Amino acid sequence: MLFLSCPIYFTCGTGSAVHSHTDLRLFQQSAPDPAHQRGFPAGGKLRAGPGEVELPKVWDILQERDRELEEQQQKLQSAHGQVSQRSSEVQRLEKQLADKEQELEKKYEAFTSFYRVHVVKE
Repeated sequence: MLFLSCPIYFTCGTGSAVHSHTDLRLFQQSAPDPAHQRGFPAGGKLRAGPGEVELPKVWDILQERDRELEEQQQKLQSAHGQVSQRSSEVQRLEKQLADKEQELEKKYEAFTSFYRVHVVKE
């Protein structure tokens, strides 16, 4: 798994700040034209802390992270579905158990009544 160790704060040539991965994605979606037309420096390099970062590399890192998060989300959704199924099964079994306990109690009462009438009299 690939993580950026620190947030990247930079401004594009238009002067608007891009503060997060989401901002970068929204910025790129709202301006689908080539980087040089958006006001980025030539070569797609942005100032990010002490060194320069190439925009395509950052974008690739963010896309990879998005893919990983989508996979995790799919796994979580699948697990949630399994939990829901298990929960339904548990509820069904608990109801079945309660019905059996009630049936057993009725049979016990019938047996006790029968015992009092027929065995205790003799």
